[in-house]
Amino acid sequence: MPDDSEATLFVMECVTCGFFGPKGQDVADGAEWAGQHLALHPAHLAYREHITRAYRFEAAT
Repeated sequence: MPDDSEATLFVMECVTCGFFGPKGQDVADGAEWAGQHLALHPAHLAYREHITRAYRFEAAT
């Protein structure tokens, strides 16, 4: 199950050039970076969102 003791982190990647935006806890930050990156590089149209979410498992008893 997800472990809420650690923050979920989001980061956007430009698929065209492989650059990543800043990693943060707000999903909107990645979209903002992608928009800024696209404005500087109009041919970079494809992006990928990476999400890091902690999980904790417990041994069966």
